[in-house]
Parts: sequence; C-alpha cells; structure tokens
Amino acid sequence: MGWITPLVLDTDAANLITAANISNITVINAVNTVIISSKTNGWWDLCNGIYGMAGDNINQTYAFQYKYNWKDPRDLDAAYRLVFNGTITQDANGITGNGASGSYADTFIAPNILSQDSAHISVYIRTDVQEAKYDIGSYNPGSNYISAIASRYSGNVNYDSINSGTANEISASNSDSRGYFLSNRTASNSNKGYKNATEVASGTVASVAPASSPNFLLCSVGGLTATHCSSKNIAFATFGASLTPTQITNMYTDIQNFQTALGRQV
Repeated sequence: MGWITPLVLDTDAANLITAANISNITVINAVNTVIISSKTNGWWDLCNGIYGMAGDNINQTYAFQYKYNWKDPRDLDAAYRLVFNGTITQDANGITGNGASGSYADTFIAPNILSQDSAHISVYIRTDVQEAKYDIGSYNPGSNYISAIASRYSGNVNYDSINSGTANEISASNSDSRGYFLSNRTASNSNKGYKNATEVASGTVASVAPASSPNFLLCSVGGLTATHCSSKNIAFATFGASLTPTQITNMYTDIQNFQTALGRQV
C-alpha cells in the first residue's frame, strides 16, 4: 500500500473546517479549493461575509455548520455569523425558506458596514420559483431598498439594488431564478446586476446613504422587520466591496466549481 499524501489546508479553510466540525473529505476538499481559488482570483479580500453553506451533518447539524461566516468563523454577532429565524430547512443543498414572514437568516452585515459607492451582494439560488419575494436584502422602512436581489419577482423580473431608492431598482427580464445573482455598485452613479457573471441590468441612479438594518438571507428587512420572505433554496452568498468584471467572472467560476464538487450545481 502506497503513501497517501495528506491534504494541505489553507489556514482560513482549516479554521472554518475546525469551527464547523466538518470531517467529510469531499466537503473539506471543496472548501479548501474554493478558498484558495478565491484568494488567487482576488475576491476573498473584497468580502466581509462569505456563506458557502458547507457541511456534512456528521459531527454537527447542517444548521450549526452553515451558520459560519467563512471570513471569520467565530460564533459571534460581531463575526457576522448567521442566526436562523422561523422555519428554515438546512440540508446538503443549502438553506431553504418557507416563504412566510419571519423566516430568514440574519447576517448582521448592515449596508453601512460596506462603502456607499463600492459594494456588492450575491446569492446562488438552486430552485426556480416566481414569487413577489426578495432573496437577499436590507432597506429603510417606507423609503429605500438599500441592498436587495429578487431573482425572479412577479412578472418574471429580476430586481437588483445597492444603496438606491425603491423606484430606482435596476431590473431585467428573467424567467428562471436558478443561478448566481450579483448586484454591484462601483460608483455613486453606477449599479449593475449580473446573472452567472453576465451583465443583465444597469442603472445610473445616484446612491443614497446606507442604512443600519442588517442584510437578511431569504428576505428583505427594514428596521429588523422581515418582509417579502423567499421560499427558494440558497447555496452560497457574499457581501463586500465592489468587483471588477473579471473578478465577477472568476467568482462565478469558482463558486460554480464548488457547487459541482458538492453535486448541487445548477
């Protein structure tokens, strides 16, 4: 029997794997590979929050393993770990909402933690559902959506916004909510939406001051009140600074390869 070369883990991957108590070698390899690739391709350092929904449900439950922010895998609000509320299903495919108010994952990452004119949010969705719901977001009650993605809203429309008023959300026709959606603001007058690294929407509306309401996964939130909660399945999400088109392409490729390694790509 020959020697088995031990897996050399990236330090951040090792910290996450230890915190989440993951032992499945396929999951460990997938996590290690995507983190190394994210650093090589320049998007790791641009993220405040990375939620890869990686786990094996062996030593800990999926809910325990999925809560960690890959950038800082401590079980603290200050580390932006997820807190699940309401009825959220956690399984090998990620997290799934039930579409009811009060069912969401709190990231504790408010838009005002990010830059007003240099920010992105993204979400990888595995299920195709048309619904008047938001898949990720935060907004000022009664005034502005601060950051939001609705992959397939009523009328087959994809809405995106970062630090823009509700009347100024950018939009594009979209008849399939499956895929990787990213909203990117690179300047006070530039907000663009992407699906699978392809630009699908853009706008020049002036940015507004970011709010302090935290971003939620599986809904939007205003003043800590969850609204428009989604019933979709999310398998990855990020929050951070703005990205170049090349970084967006590489990010999608890295995340898609990660999902493929776990057998849950769309």
